[in-house]
Amino acid sequence: MATKLAFNSYTIRSKLNNPKEVGSTFKQLRDIGFEAVELDLDSLLLQFDAVDLKGLLNELGLNAFSAHTGFERLENGIENALKSFKILGLEYAVVPTLPNDRFCKDEEGYLSGTRMLASFGKRMKEDGIKFAYHNHAKEFEKFAGKTAMEIVFNESNWEDYLAELDVYWIQNAGGDPEEWLREYRGRMPLVHIKDMGVVSGKPMTMEVGEGNMNMPSIIEACREARVEWYIIEQDYCLRDPVQSLAISKAYLNKLGVS
Repeated sequence: MATKLAFNSYTIRSKLNNPKEVGSTFKQLRDIGFEAVELDLDSLLLQFDAVDLKGLLNELGLNAFSAHTGFERLENGIENALKSFKILGLEYAVVPTLPNDRFCKDEEGYLSGTRMLASFGKRMKEDGIKFAYHNHAKEFEKFAGKTAMEIVFNESNWEDYLAELDVYWIQNAGGDPEEWLREYRGRMPLVHIKDMGVVSGKPMTMEVGEGNMNMPSIIEACREARVEWYIIEQDYCLRDPVQSLAISKAYLNKLGVS
């Protein structure tokens, strides 16, 4: 399977304060070789309508193949959300987290969230859009001996939604990224790649190859898991986020991800 490399626009959120900044920052990333973006969509739709955003992306030659969108947006208006997805030409839509106060306190809460995710996925499938869920560290809390990750992904049908695993948050929670990548082999066309280092005694998101995670081994596990899209997302950057994305891209290119 051919692999593809992209960035998630959440990484550069500090540089996306108005439509002009969005255009100039996306152009910088296009100029350093990125051809695809996973959109942090809800924030961008505060500045653009979907038609204008699609026009900008087309002008720059950026493929918006996927987008993160909030659980509540789908819950409160999935039909309107789908209109935006179709205008943008998305192949994937991803919920990045379940609302903590409603779903993340106990096993039954996660089961309830899982049922809601499945309903979203069924509706999106009708319109030809693939739906996925993205993990953070909180999904590694255990309830009656099971992690919330196991509840979210093992108590659901693969046909209803896919996995977008974030290797940093798995490591942050004390999990083994390679083990979880192999666990969901075939269900995981998307993966979030970022590194983990330590700054002032605390874990920190780092540019890929700049931290302490075994990235060559993780990338090999991604290949075994048949990952299609490698998406660079860095939640916090100690340098200009465009520079951070360039560093991560260069490192992944050396590992054969391009």
